[in-house]
Amino acid sequence: MLLLLLLLLQLLGQVGWVLRHPATYVGRFGFGAFQVLFLPVLVTGTTLTTLYAGQSR
Repeated sequence: MLLLLLLLLQLLGQVGWVLRHPATYVGRFGFGAFQVLFLPVLVTGTTLTTLYAGQSR
């Protein structure tokens, strides 16, 4: 469990770095890598927003 938490923190740190330096990341790894990195974030965010918006109040 601790290992999973450490991996999650490392991943969040890397994503944070990319958000602060997108031009450097794209220059180093290419735009395709940038898309692959953020596609799961966009899909998850969209799904959660849709589920939340569909809830009855």
